[in-house]
Amino acid sequence: MSVLVLSASELSPRKSCIPTLPNCYVRVIAGEFRRETPVVERSVEPSWDQKLVVPVTGNEMPLDIQLWHKSLIPLRSYKIGQFKTTFSQLLRQQLSNETESIRITLVEKKTNGNTGYLRIKVSEVDDGVVVEQAMDEAHHVEEDAKKDTLPGVPSNDTVEMLKAVAEKINGFTGILDKVSQLYPPASVACSIVFSVIQAINAQTSRDAKVIGLVAIMDKANSFLGEYKKMSDITAKLAEFIKATLNQTVECSLFIQEFYQVGFMTRLATQAFDKSADKKIEEFTSAFTELQTQRMEGTVVQATLVSYRVLSVATDIRRDQILGRLRTVTMDAAGREACLPNTRNKLLEDLITWVLRPSEQNIRLVVGMWGSGKSALATTLANYFSELHRLGAYLFFSRTPPQTTGPVDVIRSLAAHLAVLDTRIAEAVAEHITAYPNATEGALLTQFNELLVKPLQSLDVDVHTKKGPAISAEGPILVLIDGLDQCGDPKSRKELISVLAAEASKLPKWLRIVITSRPEADLNAAFAPCQNIYKTPLDIESPENKADIATYVRGRLEAIRLKNTSLGLTADWPGQDALVKISRKAAGLFAWANTACTFIDSHYPPDRLKAVVEDTATTGPEDALAELYGAALQTVGKWEDSDFAESFRVVMGTIVVTAEPLSAETIDKLVAGSKKIPSMHTIEYLGCVLTWGPNTPIHILHPTFHDYLCSPRCKDSPWFIDSVRHRRTLGISCLRHVSRHLTRFHTDIIRLDLGSRDVFTEAQKRFPADIQHAYKFWIEYLCSVPYDTLKAIAKDVASVLMPVAFNDWCTMVDVLWTRFKVLELSYTLLAWITDNLAQLSALDSRITADAIQNAIEQVYELIGLPPPGTPRPAPSRPLSSHGSVVSSAPPKINFTSVDVALAEKATSAPAGDMMPWHLTHPYKMLKDLRKKLSGQTSPRSAFSKERLRGIAEAPV
Repeated sequence: MSVLVLSASELSPRKSCIPTLPNCYVRVIAGEFRRETPVVERSVEPSWDQKLVVPVTGNEMPLDIQLWHKSLIPLRSYKIGQFKTTFSQLLRQQLSNETESIRITLVEKKTNGNTGYLRIKVSEVDDGVVVEQAMDEAHHVEEDAKKDTLPGVPSNDTVEMLKAVAEKINGFTGILDKVSQLYPPASVACSIVFSVIQAINAQTSRDAKVIGLVAIMDKANSFLGEYKKMSDITAKLAEFIKATLNQTVECSLFIQEFYQVGFMTRLATQAFDKSADKKIEEFTSAFTELQTQRMEGTVVQATLVSYRVLSVATDIRRDQILGRLRTVTMDAAGREACLPNTRNKLLEDLITWVLRPSEQNIRLVVGMWGSGKSALATTLANYFSELHRLGAYLFFSRTPPQTTGPVDVIRSLAAHLAVLDTRIAEAVAEHITAYPNATEGALLTQFNELLVKPLQSLDVDVHTKKGPAISAEGPILVLIDGLDQCGDPKSRKELISVLAAEASKLPKWLRIVITSRPEADLNAAFAPCQNIYKTPLDIESPENKADIATYVRGRLEAIRLKNTSLGLTADWPGQDALVKISRKAAGLFAWANTACTFIDSHYPPDRLKAVVEDTATTGPEDALAELYGAALQTVGKWEDSDFAESFRVVMGTIVVTAEPLSAETIDKLVAGSKKIPSMHTIEYLGCVLTWGPNTPIHILHPTFHDYLCSPRCKDSPWFIDSVRHRRTLGISCLRHVSRHLTRFHTDIIRLDLGSRDVFTEAQKRFPADIQHAYKFWIEYLCSVPYDTLKAIAKDVASVLMPVAFNDWCTMVDVLWTRFKVLELSYTLLAWITDNLAQLSALDSRITADAIQNAIEQVYELIGLPPPGTPRPAPSRPLSSHGSVVSSAPPKINFTSVDVALAEKATSAPAGDMMPWHLTHPYKMLKDLRKKLSGQTSPRSAFSKERLRGIAEAPV
C-alpha cells in the first residue's frame, strides 16, 4: 500500500509557557512495519508531498497514522494526534473520493479530542516497490540511529540506561493531569535525570557498580509505563509513585556527584570514593524494598535513602547549640502551599536550580504583596524537607506576632543547619567554643564565625569525624521568605549589607532562595551582586493569570463539594463568574484568596454574586484593607511629618491624575515647599506601586486606590482626600499653563504648522509636565467645587486673553486633535460662564466679551488646515495663525472624532467628511454664545486684525 502524505492543518500542539511552533513528521505503522516522513520544522500547517510504502498482509490489517512533534531536546518529542483504521476502510474512503485526496481527523489519545487534520492519498502497489522502499528505509534507520544520541554523549551503558529511566518518567508525566499531586515530583525527577545525562556527556566511565545501580533504578520505574490514564492511579499507588520518584531524584544526584559534575569539591573526592560502595548498596536496597511493598499491596514503609548522612545531633548537643544561638522556633504548620496545577513551571525551575550547581548561590524571587511568594516558598520547603535537604526555613510577616527580627537571622540559620546535620553542629559548636562572642557580636562577625568558617571547614577535611565532606552529598537549601518584612529598612540595614557582601563566601552546596517585595533598600543592596540571580514575578504574565484562574476554579470547586445540600450544579459557579473573578484579581493571589474565602459562607451563591457584581460591602474589601494597612504601617515613617506630608502629596497626585506620571513629572507639577524628590518617598512603596527609569508610576491594583480614598482610612496618616488633591493638581496645572503661555509665546508661534514633522517637533520642544498640564488642567479645574475662586482668578484671566488662548488652542491642536480643542474649550468656557459673577469680581478681565472672543477664536481655528498640512501661499486675509481664512464650510472626518484621542492623530481628516457644526461640542459652544449674547457689549466683537497684531508683536 502507498500512502501519499500531503499536508496537515488546524493543528493543536501541546500548550507551553513558551509558545513554540511544532516540528512535524508523519509516522505510518502497519503491523511491525513503520514508515516516517521528513520533519517540517516550526509549522502548524506543514506540507510534505511524501510517498510512504508499507506492506499489507490482509484487508483487515490495522493501520495507525500518527502526527508527531520532534523536539530538539531529547526525550521531549510527543505525539500530536493519530488516526486508527484498517487497510480496507482507508481504501474504501479513498475510492469514494476517486482521485481526490482524503482528509482524516487526528485524535489525542488521552483526551480523545480533535488535534487537527491530515490530508493523504492512498493506493495499492506491487511487492517489488514494497521491498525497495523497505531497503531504503532500513538504510535511513541505521543512519538515524547513529545520530540518536546527545551531542558528545558516549554510547555507554550508564548514559543509555539513564535515558531509559528518563523516557519512562517522561512518558508517565504525559498521562498526568497537572492538578495531580504527582505532577511536580514527576516533572522534577525527569528534569534532574535528564540534567545528569547532559552533565556526564563527556564521561566515558563504565563503572560496573553505577551501571548496576542505574539498572535497578530503571527497573524500579518500569511500572510507570503500565498506567495509561489518571483513573488507573489509586491513592495508595500514588504514594508509591511519589516515593519512587523522590528516590530517583536522590539517586540521580548521587550519580551526578559520582561523575564529579555536581557540588563536590576537589578535596572531597577521596572521601566520596570510600563511601560510594555503601551508598550504592543502600540505594539498591531502597528501590528493591519499594518494588516489593508495591507488589504486595502494603502501605509505603520504605524510608527515603538520601546519600546525605542523616545523623542528627544528640539532644544534649542540640540543646547546647540552640541555647547559645538563641534561635526562635518557627512553626510552618498551617502555611498554605501552592494549589495543584499552579506555579508548575516556576517550581520546576527553582527546584532544578537548587539541585544543579551554578555560579550564583542565591536566588532572589521578587514580587509585590499578594503575588503568591509565601505559598511558593512553602511548596519548596515541603519538597526539600521530604528529600532531607531543607537546611533552614525562616519566614517573616508584617502582621503580629513578629517574633524574629534582623538580629536573630544569622543565629537562627546556624541553629537550623546544626539541627539538620551532626557535622554542621560539631563545626558550629567548635567555633562558638573558640570564639565565645561569636553569638553576641556584630552581624558581620556572626556571619563569618557561625556560618562561613564552620561550613567551609567541613570541606577542608576530606573526611570529618561524623562522615564524608558535605559537598560530596549534594545541595542543602536555605529558604528565607519575606525578607522585606524582617524589620524595617533601618533595622535590617546591617543584615542586608552582610548578605550582599559576604554570601558569596558560603560553600556552593548551600543554596539560598529568598523571597521579597521590591523594596528600595533590598534592590540597592543586591543589584550589584554577581552571585544573586533575581527572578521577578510578573503578575501580568499569561502563566500567572492562568494560575490565578486555576486557583479560583479549585477553591470554588472545593466550596461546591462542601455544600452538597445546596444542590449547586456540577459546573457551578459557571465559566462567566470564574472569568470575572479571575480578571478582577489582576494577577494577585491575595485578592483571589480573599475573595474565595469571602464566598465560602453559609450561602455561597449570594456571596459569589456580591463579589462578581461589586455589591459586596464587607468581606474581600475588609481583608484587603487589613493587608494594605499592615503594609503601609510597616513601610512608612509616619511619625515623621515630612514623610507623611510628602506621601500625601505624591500619592494624592498618583491617585487623582488622569494618566500615569513619572516621578520627574510629579516633581515639576506638585513639588512641595521642601522640594523633596518624589522618588525619595516612592521608593518605600514597592509593595503597592510599580515604576521604572523614566517610566510612569502605576498602582499595582485598583483596590489600593479605593482603599486610600475610602472613609475607613480617614483617621490614618495615608488617607487621600481625592477632591482636595484634584483641586491642588488642577491649580498647579493651570499655573503651569499660564506661566508657559506668558514666557514661551515665541516658541509656540515658531512651530511650523505646515510641516509634517510638527507633532514630533512639539513633543521634543515641550516636556512631559507641560504637555500634561495643557491637556488636563481644564478637566482637573472644572471637576471639583471651590469655596473661593480667589486663588485661580488671575491665572484663568491670563489664559483667557486672546494671544494666550490662541496659543493654547494651537498647542492642543498640534499635540492632540482639533476635536480636543473643541471639547476642552467648551468645558472651560461653560465653567467660566457658570462662575462669571465671582470671577469677574476677582479679575475684571474675565467678562462675557472675553468668553465670546474665545468662542470666535475656536470657530476660526476649525476652518484652518490641520497641523502637518502644507500651507498654500496666502492670497486672502490671514488668520491669527498666519494662514488663509477659508470660506468653505468646516468639516471633520467622522472617524477621527472617535479614534483621534487614542491615536493622537495629527493628519488632516480624510474619507467621508462631516461638518463641524454637527458635532456636539460645536453645538454646545453655539448655545453658550447665544446664552452670552445679551451680556456682551455691541462693540466688543473679536477683532482678527487686532489679534494678529498682538500675536506677531514681540513679547
